[in-house]
Amino acid sequence: MCACSWFRSALVAIGWLVGVAQASPATAALQPLPDAVQVAGGLTHGCAVSADGAARCWGNNEYGQLGDGGRTSRNVAMLVQGLDSAAQQVSVGRDHSCALTAAGAVLCWGRNDFGQLGDGTTVQRLLPTAVQGLSSGIQAISVGSSFSCALNGAGGVLCWGANTFGALGDGSTSQRNSPGLVVGLSAGVQAISAGSAHACAITAATGALRCWGYNAGGQLGNGTTQSQTVPVPVNGLGGAVAAIQAGVLHTCALMAGSGAARCWGNNFRGQLGDGSFVNRMLPVDVVGLSSGVVRLAAGHYHSCAQLGTGTVQCWGEDYNGQLGNGGESHGQPTATPVQGLAGVLAIAAGHHHSCAVVAGGTLKCWGANSQGQAGVGETSLPTFGRLPVAVQGLGSGVVALGAGGEHTCALTSAGAVKCWGRNTSAQLGDGSSARRQAPVTVTGLPPGVQRVSAGEEHGCALAAGAVHCWGSNHYRQLGAPGALGPHPPVVVNLPAGVTTISAGGYHTCALSGAGRVSCWGMAPFASGNGGPGTLAELFSGVAAVAAGGGHSCVLTDTGAVRCWGDNSSGQFGYFGDDSPYQTVPIGGLSPGVQALSAGAGHSCARSTSGRIECWGSSTWGQGGDPGPVTYLGLGNGVQSVSAGGYHNCVVTGAAARCWGNNAFGQLGDGSTSHAYVPVGVLGLGSGVQAVASGNTHSCALTVSGGVKCWGDNTHGQMGDGSFPGVPLPQVVMVDRAIFRSGFEAGEGG
Repeated sequence: MCACSWFRSALVAIGWLVGVAQASPATAALQPLPDAVQVAGGLTHGCAVSADGAARCWGNNEYGQLGDGGRTSRNVAMLVQGLDSAAQQVSVGRDHSCALTAAGAVLCWGRNDFGQLGDGTTVQRLLPTAVQGLSSGIQAISVGSSFSCALNGAGGVLCWGANTFGALGDGSTSQRNSPGLVVGLSAGVQAISAGSAHACAITAATGALRCWGYNAGGQLGNGTTQSQTVPVPVNGLGGAVAAIQAGVLHTCALMAGSGAARCWGNNFRGQLGDGSFVNRMLPVDVVGLSSGVVRLAAGHYHSCAQLGTGTVQCWGEDYNGQLGNGGESHGQPTATPVQGLAGVLAIAAGHHHSCAVVAGGTLKCWGANSQGQAGVGETSLPTFGRLPVAVQGLGSGVVALGAGGEHTCALTSAGAVKCWGRNTSAQLGDGSSARRQAPVTVTGLPPGVQRVSAGEEHGCALAAGAVHCWGSNHYRQLGAPGALGPHPPVVVNLPAGVTTISAGGYHTCALSGAGRVSCWGMAPFASGNGGPGTLAELFSGVAAVAAGGGHSCVLTDTGAVRCWGDNSSGQFGYFGDDSPYQTVPIGGLSPGVQALSAGAGHSCARSTSGRIECWGSSTWGQGGDPGPVTYLGLGNGVQSVSAGGYHNCVVTGAAARCWGNNAFGQLGDGSTSHAYVPVGVLGLGSGVQAVASGNTHSCALTVSGGVKCWGDNTHGQMGDGSFPGVPLPQVVMVDRAIFRSGFEAGEGG
């Protein structure tokens, strides 16, 4: 099993960020946000207004977009300073926020490099700052990604900020640091909405709709994909518009009278709700919402509708749970009900999360929470587990495991293969590309699978001497030509009699009963230069094979170990040139090698006496120096070894021990401290029969046939059904202790 090429440099930083994100404020100090009347969602932060006129924000605060005077990110709602409880409306963009006061003034704060705060400068502001010329008489505001707009008392539209694609509607593409009128909309407008880089306005007299700005997805609705620097009519609406919501690359309208929802623009994830994934340059009906809609919200690749019944339905991308239906998918092209909501009074959609105000003023959010943007008092994406948890549905009946880059596969006693975790390249084999938090069955395999192995983004199974592979084929690691989407497993064209398989980073190797090794995938680390092939010296005499990140190794019948491929990390036991097309003997190993395992840039061998020796990359103690080293504290009783990304795990005395990098808790000792000598995995008891190490997670097969996993769970690779986002609505919290330290605990007071 291997790690991605970027993993080495990113791991420490990512591990630190995840560790910070896991901490939560003191629970006793948290209470639900009181009496919310309006909510707004941005890229990674959100804001709300309470009935008393207080504005509160939460989430990412890198540019001061929370308005609390600092730059510390918050996973609960913090009071915006300087508004004097006079807020009437809030609107948020990518990295800035604006508020409309009861006196009709507009104030903004946060990032300002495009002049999006409208104060005549490009200076970042940590507290609300007055927008030039908008001290009174403003009816409404709407904030885009890096620009802002306001509707004045005469019904005129003014915009300021970034203008690369004409989002300011002034006929130019030059940014403005202060408000300017949109061409042709100096009066008579009743509502506005700003998207990522486009905006729309509804005229009061006729309910007609005009849009301007970026149009790559057809989000202006004029039948083209040409961006416009001045407003153009939306065609094909078929009636007056009551409300408008502009998303990132799509737009949705609520039709007057009928209460129907219509959308247009980019439909990559089904965010138009018409049952397809086809982009639409003209409005189309949202399936099932031809009446009864009272409010709309448009996010990045998803949309939501509030119904007159007080319920909410959402559609589009659901990768972070932003549809609130308890599941996830890359795209849901028809509206589905949000679970657990009733009496809804207002809704908002951020880039990858959603929020709703329900009766009584309770505010609930769901979806992505990596920066605390769901405001629920914890951050759930990314996430990890420091101790083993049981994989759902696999409490017994498993006979073998394979851990891939960010997914895991198990072979059952019935000869079926089940996988879980990341699935962007269809590496779970269930015919989809949707991440799975619990095991799904690989479809299209013959009965009686005997072995399974998981690579970085693919998997392979051995049945009746034939090898079947699925997932990414970018480097032909499936042994088939060309790109393959979600597809049933393909049979690799190999000589008969394969007895074992090993899936590496982006290549795969198979060993036949005659001792012949065949490899395919990324060259030169495979031996087949794309299709299955064999090194001249490996036609016979091989007892075992292990495919790693960019190298492969074999154990010969005589007990020698030979490797080939990448040697940039000392995979050959020394630093020197690569050996793409011939094998190199590994010197310094104790006699009697019986088994091999290859990781990202290192390998390990187990001798007949149970001694473990590793060589290659050893940044966190997982390899050698780079020659083989024997690991202390293991003795001679190790039954099996598994080399992962930058860590190793072994079974010894029916217990599991791991060492190496532990940024994601992949060592299972309850900490995130790296270990240069083996540490015991906690919570497994004494009944372990095998271990499997992935990039940043690990799994164990118990003697009862159950599976437990620990470590990184960003893509669900722990298999316990936990969700990396917030899949169902949760109450947004505030810190009554004047939460001062971001993701750290409150101090009381």
